[in-house]
Amino acid sequence: SKERRRAGVVVTPPQLARQVVHHLVALRGHALEPIRFGDPAVGAGVFFAQLIRLGDAVESATGIEIDELRAERTAFAFRDQGLVVIHDDFLSVEPAIGAWNFVVANPPYVRSQNLPASAGELKPHLEASLQLRISGRADLYMYFLLATHAWMDDDAVAAWLVPSEFTVTDAGQTLRTYLADKVELLQLHFYDDTSEAGFFQDVLVSSCAIFFRKRMPRRQHQVRITRGDRISTPRSSIRVSIGELRRRRRWDPTGLAEPVRAASSKDRRIGDFFRVRRGIATGANSLFVIPGQAVAEMPGSEQFTKPILTRAHLLPESGVIEGDVLGLPIVDGLKWLIDSELELDAIGRISPALAAYLLSNRERAFESSLVQRHRPQYYSQEAQTPAPFVFVYMSKEKGGGGNQRFFLNRSRGLVLNNFLRLEPKPELAGRMIDDPGMGERILRLLRSLSQEELRRHGRQYAGGLVKLEPGDLVNVALPNDAEELFGGGAFQ
Repeated sequence: SKERRRAGVVVTPPQLARQVVHHLVALRGHALEPIRFGDPAVGAGVFFAQLIRLGDAVESATGIEIDELRAERTAFAFRDQGLVVIHDDFLSVEPAIGAWNFVVANPPYVRSQNLPASAGELKPHLEASLQLRISGRADLYMYFLLATHAWMDDDAVAAWLVPSEFTVTDAGQTLRTYLADKVELLQLHFYDDTSEAGFFQDVLVSSCAIFFRKRMPRRQHQVRITRGDRISTPRSSIRVSIGELRRRRRWDPTGLAEPVRAASSKDRRIGDFFRVRRGIATGANSLFVIPGQAVAEMPGSEQFTKPILTRAHLLPESGVIEGDVLGLPIVDGLKWLIDSELELDAIGRISPALAAYLLSNRERAFESSLVQRHRPQYYSQEAQTPAPFVFVYMSKEKGGGGNQRFFLNRSRGLVLNNFLRLEPKPELAGRMIDDPGMGERILRLLRSLSQEELRRHGRQYAGGLVKLEPGDLVNVALPNDAEELFGGGAFQ
């Protein structure tokens, strides 16, 4: 499982493959020509296995698989059914133009930070051929889907199993534009994201099935948006015009079912009052974040460490992080962040034990690409000051109407990148200095935000997890009390 996760491989359960293939055959309708099957990430051939069970005429079948052993096994398993398995990186293969008229795929789920070199080499060619700008944060599955366009014949149909987060992220705009403008999007099916209903046990992301036909959409074209465990009998179903999808910033099914709310000049967003930034990304928390006991055992190391808040569940339920007389956070499990721009020799003259620790872990640190870039020393961290307010980046929804993801930080504790930092803009920062009680009133306002409002702007994952990036949080609308608390004039 760990090896599959590293390679981005997510095994497709047969029952899910059966749903997808059967549905795509139904959407294809009574086509005169036989099927020319294609799968750019064929794996064990689960989609092809379901197709041949239907008994439809299959003229040809091609699958591409990067893992040599898996390619050999799949080719052997279907040697009598005509499946040709090519052992190669799909993004490096010269496309057979128009070779496929029936595509089904569950592409690898690899994040943009870990893309293979072939994706970077292919990017300018895809942008030129599709007349589409590809986000620098596009994940590998997006490259697979876009690269398959050239392999598809006119009027070919396709079904893709991908993470549903593309419907709401900035990086997903690339794929949303492709689906709205370059093909005829037929249906988006969102699978329930509960752990009981989740089909994919190796990933946290909730999943979506995309069905489309390779032809330009008609102006009046409508897309079916469904949700539930089964595509054929969804729990909910709506139809949305392609024009409406083009106008929408996000395609999450909950938001699509609601009319677009016109923004009011009185509406207040978090971004009106705060700059939102990520916490510190060390690249190697296990090396650079150490417990207080380790600091005590390395005399002199306190000069090169800073207090850091690591886990939300260790913070006070009240939401207020107090500091002691030295400003240290009064929390359980306080950790310390190693941070210095001095050379190891200079550190060694003050704390030989810390210098020895850093030297012994040097090679492990360089295994992280983040550690190797943009740093004076591999153990120096990005410069940040304690943020007055912090927000838990990813959290499971809890019962009740409120939320406990916001905290008021009255200490000099820094935060890791599992938190977002809310830095008051100058006008608000000045008011907080003049009025010491304003911080707690702001915290109550932030904690009064409904989970529904956070979910509307965030990305939903399996198991009820909801994640908000900085660009998501700034757009969260504040309650009406914000106008009374902050006032309007100084922030216009």
